[in-house]
Amino acid sequence: MDKKMINQNGISLVEILATISVLSIIVVLIFGILINGLNTASKAKENALLQQKANYVLAILREEHEKGNCYRISISNDYHEVRIDSSCDNIIDTTINDSQFKFDINGVSPTTPIDIVDKITYISIVIIGKNDSYEINTNLSRL
Repeated sequence: MDKKMINQNGISLVEILATISVLSIIVVLIFGILINGLNTASKAKENALLQQKANYVLAILREEHEKGNCYRISISNDYHEVRIDSSCDNIIDTTINDSQFKFDINGVSPTTPIDIVDKITYISIVIIGKNDSYEINTNLSRL
């Protein structure tokens, strides 16, 4: 009366554990790739914003430089604001303000604005974000 079971339909515990292990590894890899992709997209977005802001500041400075003989650049105490006085008369004509970024322009500090009078001027603009920064180095010239 001792008959062994010949019918082995079904799944053993070892097969279930192996399947769960393989699926767990696949899920962890997929989530790792997804999180890495999201981080890369976030960094690319911030870098694009930094570049846009630096190009915007440069465009305004270039316009001021081509317009007249003298202009003054100053930065606020918290470095979140660039002020441009188009005639060096201490009247601020243009303000670029962004609490998301800090601005750094060569030679300009909250206590030391600079007057630009030369026809050709070297300028370095650094925009500092939360996790990254972007720098433009160029010459501004007028005829």
